[in-house]
Amino acid sequence: MQMPRSISEGLSRQKQGLLTALEWVEASLQCINATDESIGAWVMVDADRARTHAADADARLIAGKAMGPLHGVPIGIKDLIDVADWPTAAGSNRWRNSVARQDAECIQALRSAGAIILGKTVTTAFASFDPAPTRNPNWPDRTPGGSSAGSAAAVAAGHCPVALGTQTGGSILRPASFCGIAGYKPTRGLVSLKGVVPLAPSLDHVGVLARTVEDLAVVTRVISTRPSKEQTIQQPSKPALYFDSGLVNSWADIDSNACFLTAINKLVSQGWEVRDSSLPGLFHDILEHHRVLMATEAYAWHAERWGRHPEDYPPRITSLLEEGARTQANAVHNAQVYRQIIGRLLRRWLPENSLLLTPTTPTPPPDRTTTGDPRFQSPWSFLGWPTVTIPAGHSPNGFPLGLQIICGKNHDKFLLDNTLDIESALGS
Repeated sequence: MQMPRSISEGLSRQKQGLLTALEWVEASLQCINATDESIGAWVMVDADRARTHAADADARLIAGKAMGPLHGVPIGIKDLIDVADWPTAAGSNRWRNSVARQDAECIQALRSAGAIILGKTVTTAFASFDPAPTRNPNWPDRTPGGSSAGSAAAVAAGHCPVALGTQTGGSILRPASFCGIAGYKPTRGLVSLKGVVPLAPSLDHVGVLARTVEDLAVVTRVISTRPSKEQTIQQPSKPALYFDSGLVNSWADIDSNACFLTAINKLVSQGWEVRDSSLPGLFHDILEHHRVLMATEAYAWHAERWGRHPEDYPPRITSLLEEGARTQANAVHNAQVYRQIIGRLLRRWLPENSLLLTPTTPTPPPDRTTTGDPRFQSPWSFLGWPTVTIPAGHSPNGFPLGLQIICGKNHDKFLLDNTLDIESALGS
């Protein structure tokens, strides 16, 4: 059986009687069995439980009960998010048998919508920077990114159409870009963090990785805990697109820059209004302040356990915690004040019915000794603004590069609706 490449295709085939939920799950399990030994995207797969839930979904459909928006859809879950009766190891050796007592709120929402949870995908240790063993499915000598490496690799390898990830710096968008798929980090707070192991609580987000923007939107509607605020916005047929050429030139390498400009030119050729405008000067301090909050909040959460079990913390998360332990209270206060100020400046700089474009990553995927540089994504995790990445092209060596699309806080529907159009424009 040919695996559905998207949620909409799978649901359509189910409605036509051409596919059952159990057949979809079996196709996913076969793909995992055939390829995951070399990829390492999964911590665990509960095949029996997935089959049981898929059979139940088929029985409900035969009984004439309404299909949910994710009826029979196989989904992977980053191993930072609680699924009842499964361990949540969070990349920790000592937590490998730490079984969750109940589902995280986002998992409860997925189940209610009819999704079939296949298993847990690999995360870097405590969602930080130490590379995971997962390989990039299409470019095995390149990193799949971090920390949602397993979720990105599982979707890119065709194991499942969609997976959940988390982002504190750039851990949804970066692995999505490196693996050649789409990724979405919603406005902070749109998706509940209850039942999710934190890294830095004021920066953490739950988001989605998929092959298409349409699938990102379908899953996000299911797991959102509050309605999108911008429903009343009257948007133009094509909103203005902004970019800062100075920022792109200084942060992106030649391959990423060239791919970005090619995407910009293609959008202009199809009637999009694209404006080059310099970001406020204070923006260039944003990475420093993001790092302060990430390090100090991670230290506050992990300090006691790190003191008892330092062997469970690999070098890069250890370095982050050491940095957090050294950071003075005035630096934390300054970062929090700066976040308020730069947020106000950026809201004035970017008109409401507009989008900001950047490369998703400063380079194509580097080798597996690193998870890559999150500098293009971290500002929006710091601010809690929604961002999307979509495939934008390839480097001369054939490695994937993405386009990141950003808009103001709480305008998630506006962002996804217009990203659908941008995705279509770049694919045409």
